[in-house]
Amino acid sequence: MPGRFEPEHEAYLLRKATSSSWSTDHKLLIQVIAENERTNDQMQELRRAFLKKFKKCPIETVQGATNLPHQLKYSWALVATLLTREEFAALSLYRAVPSLARDERGMIQILAHSTNEELEHIKKTFMRMYSKTLGHEMMDNFRHGDEREFFLALINAHRNHVDVAAAQDEIDQDVEGLYTASQGGWSSSWLVKTSGFVHIITKHDNEYVAALNQAYAHAYGETLQRAMEKKIPHSALTKGISAMVMDRAEYFASELNRAISGVVTDSDTLTRIIATQRHTMPDICHSYMTKYGVSLRWHLEQQHAIKGTQYGKVLLSLLKVAEATGQGVPKWSSTPQDSAQPSVWPPTPQDSAQPSVRPPTPQDSVQPSVRPTPQDSVQPSEQPPTPQDSAQPSKQPPTLVLSESLSESLDSPSCMPSPGTLLPMPLILPQKL
Repeated sequence: MPGRFEPEHEAYLLRKATSSSWSTDHKLLIQVIAENERTNDQMQELRRAFLKKFKKCPIETVQGATNLPHQLKYSWALVATLLTREEFAALSLYRAVPSLARDERGMIQILAHSTNEELEHIKKTFMRMYSKTLGHEMMDNFRHGDEREFFLALINAHRNHVDVAAAQDEIDQDVEGLYTASQGGWSSSWLVKTSGFVHIITKHDNEYVAALNQAYAHAYGETLQRAMEKKIPHSALTKGISAMVMDRAEYFASELNRAISGVVTDSDTLTRIIATQRHTMPDICHSYMTKYGVSLRWHLEQQHAIKGTQYGKVLLSLLKVAEATGQGVPKWSSTPQDSAQPSVWPPTPQDSAQPSVRPPTPQDSVQPSVRPTPQDSVQPSEQPPTPQDSAQPSKQPPTLVLSESLSESLDSPSCMPSPGTLLPMPLILPQKL
């Protein structure tokens, strides 16, 4: 059982584990970051305490202590544990988009099942970390129209929820449009250019896409997913459809099983899904048990690449904490705010001109230059706020701002994930499909 959490003491232990010029104390490092089983909010307090006490970024410190070639996946799991899930999602997208090392499956794992609200936070975090929009990063790296339009639609379309039973006429019309487009030869480029195919599959949530898939089978004898797999099996559109028609928990359970059961354990996929879906992990673990007859944790523990390894200890700890703290699959919104905004791909000039930032908190209105800690509103070098200061009203932040506990110091470029300090895995991964 994890003991009492004292961020200053654990920051000292983290520094002690990584300060030796000869060797890293990996046993102590794993104890602090993994075996103590701290929640992600506690990890953010640890990051802040480390930065305050030692004037160094804990992310860069951990990376520097685990930078040998055989430690890459171990280092990546440590980083995933320290970051918030939105930060790790943004980092994973930054690594997955470049054309020389494109990981379409990884991009789909992050984007295909993210709700509108989750996508907004990922895009804001991407802007904060890399000073450019996720949309423009994709436009700079994608040269093929079908892939680019599909992924841009995923991040920009406001995919509202609709009542499938009440939308049957719209479904029938869209099925007919999809079939008509397929008569052009089932080329993915043809679909994009002639039918608004991408718009049809991204205008509503995944429940609507699943209904389209079944309605297509009822009308033409095979599902839309099967028809695309036969004609354009390697297209990003096909991979995306295959993900979107599945239940969210079932999809991630199947991706985790694929990563575990392959000839080579796909550690990159395991880390990415467990880190970015930690809030939905109870549902994913339940789906895994139902579908495969064994628990996800037990299946991981049997793998040679995980059992008894440094990477395995960190990954299993991350999974255990996610199982204990997850809150279930978030629901798609059907509010007018979601449905009133059209799909935009590529992003509008307004998107690129206005950097995504975190909404102000009540403390922001008091001390605009320094974000306070969760325990109190007192900055290290400042006096406690006066009653007049604390009485100032401000807007309430959204419910899914997961990095709310980070201080302004951690938000600064000097201690945020960056291309130079957070690319521990090889750019070209052997596990790509």
